[in-house]
Amino acid sequence: VDLVASQLPDEDQSDPERDIIFILRTGALFPVYRTFSLLEQLKGRVHVPTVLFYPGDLDGAAGLRFMGVLDAEHNYRPKIF
Repeated sequence: VDLVASQLPDEDQSDPERDIIFILRTGALFPVYRTFSLLEQLKGRVHVPTVLFYPGDLDGAAGLRFMGVLDAEHNYRPKIF
């Protein structure tokens, strides 16, 4: 989390109307670290819109299966702002 947070712009140097953060390659963390944990621990550190590219498969209307190997998370809607 600290490594990711160190790459984020400071709150006084970012503009939520102009800036956006993309988090890529989260599948490389599997199985050691869960994407949900990363998002939870980034709360309060992210001050602009952020998109995490989730390496998963859709399961039903709201379920996501991480990399197609884990059971679907049907409540995966964290907000990190």
